[in-house]
Amino acid sequence: MMDRPISVIVLEHALEVKRTQIRALEAEAAELERAIGKLQGGGASEKAQEPANFIDRELPATPVVDQEKAVEDDEEYPAIKFKGMSRIQIAVVLARGFDGYLTTGAFRKVLSKPGVLKSTRQVASVASRVLKFSDKFIRISEGLYRLKD
Repeated sequence: MMDRPISVIVLEHALEVKRTQIRALEAEAAELERAIGKLQGGGASEKAQEPANFIDRELPATPVVDQEKAVEDDEEYPAIKFKGMSRIQIAVVLARGFDGYLTTGAFRKVLSKPGVLKSTRQVASVASRVLKFSDKFIRISEGLYRLKD
């Protein structure tokens, strides 16, 4: 015979499931804290020095904020270089120039240069949609994509 009522057993099982979910969320939060520390330049904690483990994803070694400044330089990324290329081809060329990573902001700035696209209307939407729905890129975080190998 049962010593405990079935409702107690069900509630204990539900509690164990929730505890497992909490442990998983705590591990994910610790990974995100390490990634943030890495992007902010290391920080003082030892945890910030460890590499982030995002399901076979790595964060770029160079700050992604510099991409937008770099694409403004007309010597390295002139508009004529991208003339006649499709949007996804432009994204791939840019990502290869930035070690396989591309931000939507940098992509938007290149697309908005005169002569790259026929129409520069709603460039931000076009840039994010190209990266989001392309099978050539993996989304790392909001506004950051990695080129698939």
